[in-house]
Amino acid sequence: YVEDSPTTAQLTINTLNEMGLEVDHYPSGEDALEAFWKRDYDVVITDVVLEGEMSGLNVVRGIRSAPTEKREIPVLAVSGHEDMSRRVEILHSGANDYIEKPIVEDEFKARLGNLITSKQLLDQVRSQQEELRKLAVTDQLTGLYNRTYLAETAQKYVSSAIRHQESLSLLMLDLDMFKDINDTHGHAVGDKVLTAIGRMLTSRCREEDVVARFGGEEFIILLPRCDLENAIYKAEHLCRFIHELQPEGLKVSASFGVSSIHQGGRHIDFEKLLKEADTALYAAKDNGRNRVEVFSDDCLEASA
Repeated sequence: YVEDSPTTAQLTINTLNEMGLEVDHYPSGEDALEAFWKRDYDVVITDVVLEGEMSGLNVVRGIRSAPTEKREIPVLAVSGHEDMSRRVEILHSGANDYIEKPIVEDEFKARLGNLITSKQLLDQVRSQQEELRKLAVTDQLTGLYNRTYLAETAQKYVSSAIRHQESLSLLMLDLDMFKDINDTHGHAVGDKVLTAIGRMLTSRCREEDVVARFGGEEFIILLPRCDLENAIYKAEHLCRFIHELQPEGLKVSASFGVSSIHQGGRHIDFEKLLKEADTALYAAKDNGRNRVEVFSDDCLEASA
C-alpha cells in the first residue's frame, strides 16, 4: 500500500486488516518499488500523489514494465482528483481499477476483493498450466524427463555447446535382459526396477545434467560441459552402481554407449550425437553387456 498521508494510510490499513490481509505501507513510490522487487504481493494499492519525486502513475508504470510475471499484479489506484481525464490517465498507465477519495469503505472492499479474486484465479491457472507442462515432458513412471522433452530441448544444449566451444557428452544406457525380468517377475516388478534405476541416476548426476527415460528400459543422460574422459568415468561408475543396486532384490545390469562433442570441436546435431551413442551401446551389448563402449569407427564396423 503506497500512501503519503499517515491518517488516510492508517484508516485504509485498518480496513485491510479487517479483511484479513497483511499490509506493507510505504509513503513514497521509490520505497514501494524497491520492496516490490524483493517481495511477492497479491495486490498494490497506490495513491496518485505521493511523497518524493515519484508519483503513483510512475509506480504503476514501473510495475507494468517489469520483465517478469510481477508486471501482471493487480493495481488499485486512489485519488482525490475528480477530473475525468486524470482517471483515464491512471487507467491508461496500467491500473486495473480506480477509486476516489474520500474512500467509501464498502466500495473499497468490493473493488479490492474483485482484484484479489482475479489474482488468485490467475495464479491457479498458471499453476495448472505449469502442472500440464510438467506432465507433458515428464515420464509418469520414473519422474524423469521423457522423449518429448529431449526432442524440444536437447538440440539447444548441443547448439549452445558448439557456439560457446564447450564440451558436451551423451550417455545412452539400456538395462540388460530386462524382458526376462518382466516375463519372470511381472511388469509391476519391472516398473519398480525402472523407478529405482531412475532415482539412482538422478541422485548420481549433477543438477544441470538432463536425465531422461528414452523409452522402455532405455535412458539418456545429457552431460553439459563434460568432456569424453569424464563422460566415460561417469558411465563406468553408473554401470557399477546399477550392478550393485539390486532393486527388488534382483540382479540388474546395464550397457552404456558414450558419444561426445569436444571443446571447440566438430559441429554436430543432437540426432547424430544420439545415433553415435546408440551405435556404441549396441557394441557394448555385442561385447558381453554390463559394460561401457565409446563411439568410434570400430563401433560402426561392428554394427555393419
